[in-house]
Amino acid sequence: MIRIDRDWLRAHPLPPVEADTDKNARGRVLAVGGGLKCPGALLLTGEAVLRSGAGKLQMATVREAALALGVAMPEAGVIALDTDEEGEIDGPAAVRALGKAAGYSDAVVVGPGMSDSDPALVTGLAEALDGDGAMLIDAAAIGACKDCVSVVKALNGRAVLTPHPGEMAQLTGEDAEAIAEDMEESARAAAERFGAVIVLKGPRTVIAAPGAEAL
Repeated sequence: MIRIDRDWLRAHPLPPVEADTDKNARGRVLAVGGGLKCPGALLLTGEAVLRSGAGKLQMATVREAALALGVAMPEAGVIALDTDEEGEIDGPAAVRALGKAAGYSDAVVVGPGMSDSDPALVTGLAEALDGDGAMLIDAAAIGACKDCVSVVKALNGRAVLTPHPGEMAQLTGEDAEAIAEDMEESARAAAERFGAVIVLKGPRTVIAAPGAEAL
């Protein structure tokens, strides 16, 4: 197993920003998440996106939180979404509202701050991506993937799922304690099943990809 520590990070820095580039060339990201229970969660995601070097950021969240989110992060575009009866993002309505933005993006993040997710949201966003777009699936959106395995696999390795053992249990139907006891094997099995990168979080984090050694 490869250990990702400070020495590894120094040896694998983020790509440098060239002097003659602009924000359009550094990547366009759409982040979708939040809800009435966690209205500020997407702010953390947006900050991480920009700190990693992305040039353009759009955030889509529940209508009640959209204005505050836009004021908190004025460099980002914000899209207000309708909610369902539980105060979560209405999946089908969000897909209709976000199709163009997802197709324009180099990467889509879906799930942060969501307590529940409709598989239609994951499916619609994945299908809206262009041929090179990547998708990071987090929080409640991870559980939705159990009903759209073929959609995730169709991204051909451009999907990243970031579960903790409880979310992995929802995704795979396995016992959370058993997952925590053998995180490497659980991550590898899920990576092969979904054709995706799996970032399994716990006291230590295990990263697995199809056909590759776990980190």
